[in-house]
Amino acid sequence: MEIFIKKILNLDRIFKQVLVYLIDITLFVFSSIIAIILRFDIYMMIKFLDFTYFFFGIVLFTIIFLSIGLYRTIFRFSNLNILKIIFFAILIHGLLLFFINKFYLKLPQSIFIIQPIIFFICVSAFRLYIPIFISFISKKITVPSAVIYGAGINGNNLFNNLKNFSIKYFIDDNLLMIGKNISNKKIYAFEKIKNYKEDNITHVFVSFKIRSFEQKRLILDKFKDLDIVIRFIPEFESLAQPLVLFDKLLEINFEDLINKHSLQNMNYSSKNFDGLNILVTGGGGSIGSELCEQLSDFKIKNLVIIDNSEYNLYNINSILSNKNEKINIHPLLISVDNYESLELLYKKFNFDYVFHAAAYKHVPLIEKNIISSLRNNIIGSYNLAILSKKYHVKNLLLVSTDKAVNPTNIMGATKRISEKIFSSLADEIKDMNISIVRFGNVINSNGSVVPLFNKQIRNRGPVTVTHPEVTRYLMTIPDAVKLILETSIISKKYKSGLIYMLDMGKPIKIVDLAKKMINMYGFKVGKNINAGEIEIKYIGLREGEKLHEELYLTDKIKKTYNDKIFLVDEVSENFEFIENKINELKNLIQKNNSDSIINFLIDNVEGYKKIN
Repeated sequence: MEIFIKKILNLDRIFKQVLVYLIDITLFVFSSIIAIILRFDIYMMIKFLDFTYFFFGIVLFTIIFLSIGLYRTIFRFSNLNILKIIFFAILIHGLLLFFINKFYLKLPQSIFIIQPIIFFICVSAFRLYIPIFISFISKKITVPSAVIYGAGINGNNLFNNLKNFSIKYFIDDNLLMIGKNISNKKIYAFEKIKNYKEDNITHVFVSFKIRSFEQKRLILDKFKDLDIVIRFIPEFESLAQPLVLFDKLLEINFEDLINKHSLQNMNYSSKNFDGLNILVTGGGGSIGSELCEQLSDFKIKNLVIIDNSEYNLYNINSILSNKNEKINIHPLLISVDNYESLELLYKKFNFDYVFHAAAYKHVPLIEKNIISSLRNNIIGSYNLAILSKKYHVKNLLLVSTDKAVNPTNIMGATKRISEKIFSSLADEIKDMNISIVRFGNVINSNGSVVPLFNKQIRNRGPVTVTHPEVTRYLMTIPDAVKLILETSIISKKYKSGLIYMLDMGKPIKIVDLAKKMINMYGFKVGKNINAGEIEIKYIGLREGEKLHEELYLTDKIKKTYNDKIFLVDEVSENFEFIENKINELKNLIQKNNSDSIINFLIDNVEGYKKIN
């Protein structure tokens, strides 16, 4: 029985409304039969039962109940206030039936006085019984024990609506509140929660509003040593549902996941980009689109965005069109491996800045699409380098990756060759500022683990992690782009063609990230779905993946004017040598020989070795 009731409580809202409606029909029929029996006797009941009466009665109360919103009410929160609504609805229903009967049905009129009274009692009793019944069943079903942090008005409101949690007590930082009671629950100082295991506390609900990142960070730090799920004020209806995903919960802040503050006080400003023509390749991707958004804050003359994805290009164009109508935005479906199309752009716009963010980045997919990936990642980079040289671009920047260091996959090898193309070009041209920015993973980017974990948690797991020890350097997309723009400015003070490494902090274990996301959504790690747990499943490293990424090939690291950006002193090669190697690669691509291409990468990319 308890399992059956639990399944009903977990039904979608529309199914619950239909169920209550069917019960109301039953109550109407029941009250009509009782009214006839009370007026006459059980033997006369069959005589007065009339299908037309039931048809009019059900249609009328359906229209009236729907019109006044009786089925929009959250049934588990029904209280005495609903009696007024029910009384008004049944009064109108009874009067309408009375007049219909007088001119059409011709049943004894006393029935239409007795029936509404009984119908009102039945419907009211049913509505008031629902929360009592649910509370009773909830006590029999194991519910998690929780504490409310904050004993003010919000705390009391939260207490009254947490129907599926057993609230043990309140905690508060206000010394004047300590020792008092609220809703018959005692208020303790914060230290009380440190004994959470003795009281089997699994959840803490923060009842007060969070007004800043710092405040939220301090609260999370208070509980960092406790194995407790911390939840911030959600919508009450969602919160009252047992074992559901709380979509109304305060959105996950990705800075919370990696314990980093958003960057402030950059050296670049509007004066660095105002009135210029700027090209962003891969402008629909994670980094490229954020580059476009941040650049759109300036008074740019022309912002040319190229991408080979129609969907991504449409998205970024829509965002920018609504953001700044004064900028001339040129969204173009062009692939960077199309030299002729690129050259038309260079001729037309006379670019001041080229930000090259276009690349295929999904490691397992690239392993299965070697030829097209080399065309895009390597030949595309070479095309931009040659055209930037030919048309005297002043500033050229390559967005690279930590996977370019001692790569174990095609993606990393292609990015390392792209780095070589740009760094060797700098030795060839003295009046162009060329910079290469290398960094790790950006959190919440297309194809990253965060959107994947997010989807898996919403589907109640399992959350898939490749290996229990796998780590990655992580940074938020806005911060990575701020440092890319910063590099484009401060790099002018250094030698052209250098590699700039962003300060990624310490690498983060991906399994710890998964656990934190599960907890932030209000669940715990485990295999018991019915107890609010989500499983973490290890699936093994994918083809081309490392356990740990590296950021540089050499120990020669220097500081720059920005303490979040470092110079990496790596040896560059002669541009003519690189050109010959690219021509050799073009021939291999034309022959469509993957094995020869792998051998080419092994011979020309330091540290490259194919694994898995």
